[in-house]
Amino acid sequence: MAIPWLVAASVASDFLSGMMNKSAQDENYNRVEGNKAKARTYLSDYGYEGYNSPYDDFFNNLIQVYGTGNLTKGQQQQLNQAANEGASSIATVMANRGGTIGGQLAATQKFNDDLANQRLALSDQNVNTAMNLANTRDQLNLSDWLNQQQAGMRQKELLAQYS
Repeated sequence: MAIPWLVAASVASDFLSGMMNKSAQDENYNRVEGNKAKARTYLSDYGYEGYNSPYDDFFNNLIQVYGTGNLTKGQQQQLNQAANEGASSIATVMANRGGTIGGQLAATQKFNDDLANQRLALSDQNVNTAMNLANTRDQLNLSDWLNQQQAGMRQKELLAQYS
């Protein structure tokens, strides 16, 4: 009868060691899963926050203003002041030198042509400025988008390590 007792003791011993192994395995599993959950929590905040430029409205406003090709108020005031000073200078010089009416008209016409050319040059400059501003804004937005994509991919890589 000793044999059944040894068999029972052996079965009990195997059962107890199996329970202990199962308990250790459960603890290990719970610890690993807990670490994964913590990693996921930490990594969920890992990411690139979009660049919110306080100057975005400023860029868009200037692009709209300059993109039309119209002169700004400051440019218009400078041209008006130049026109007034130029007309006064022509009249003064012609009066002091005894110029003819035809000479004064020719000088005035040349001066008006110069002002028109200056106005066109400023208009072209404004359009070029708008294009440069739009290019700069687009480069900033592209850089921001690229940073967001890289951060998103990096987050996915790190999350994949803990899955």
